[in-house]
Amino acid sequence: MLSNRYILDDFPNNLELREIQEYVNDALSRMYKARHVSTAPLSGMNCMELIIGSLAKNGDNIYVLDPMDGGHGSTQRICQLYGLKLNHLPYDNDRNVIDVDILERAFARSRPDIIYVDNTIVLFYSDINRLKQLASAYGATVVYDGSHVLGLIAGGAFPNPLEDGADVLNGSTHKTFFGPQKGIIMTNDDKTFKTVKLLSSDFISSTHTGNLLALYMATLEIEQYGAEYAHKVVRNAKALGKELLARGG
Repeated sequence: MLSNRYILDDFPNNLELREIQEYVNDALSRMYKARHVSTAPLSGMNCMELIIGSLAKNGDNIYVLDPMDGGHGSTQRICQLYGLKLNHLPYDNDRNVIDVDILERAFARSRPDIIYVDNTIVLFYSDINRLKQLASAYGATVVYDGSHVLGLIAGGAFPNPLEDGADVLNGSTHKTFFGPQKGIIMTNDDKTFKTVKLLSSDFISSTHTGNLLALYMATLEIEQYGAEYAHKVVRNAKALGKELLARGG
């Protein structure tokens, strides 16, 4: 069956799967304005492990969000496993965004090598353009984990971090992107993509091709209906927030 076959150079009779993988990658490339797309990852966590493992080396300084500020609960453990020095991005809890105004001072104290924006609670969009400008002074890579907002980005209801200078956009595909459990990694940087892809080939043998087929169907659906869907999600979220506030929530 197509759903349980490998997409490997030395694996026979997988031409159709390679074509499907190319179709979904091309569709995602158009959707997110990304020159390079990988649909090999199995999940958002798989993306995180591949990206951090590929782009950071032992002893590097990595900046992530504190879990108390909405950062992913597993990011810190992954960083520790790779021997990275952990720093927290300053956060403005009144505006629910990264406090870019004081980020420059934080970078001066502990220069960044990689910045992994791992929002799990996304109310507003942080100033990724300014964050990238500050990071560029140190040659640091900016990664935006869009697991929770990928569908909104595709539908134009949330900004695209790649257009604001982020080096990598990644995430899972079963949240606002209403597909199967899968992961995607996207970038416009040739060297970054080559580095991540190299580690992916060691970490992933089966790309779970059944889910790849489902991801292709979901991508086609988002291409046609994504804008209407994404803006309805935002309207519903605002309506819920308004009602909760009115009821003392």
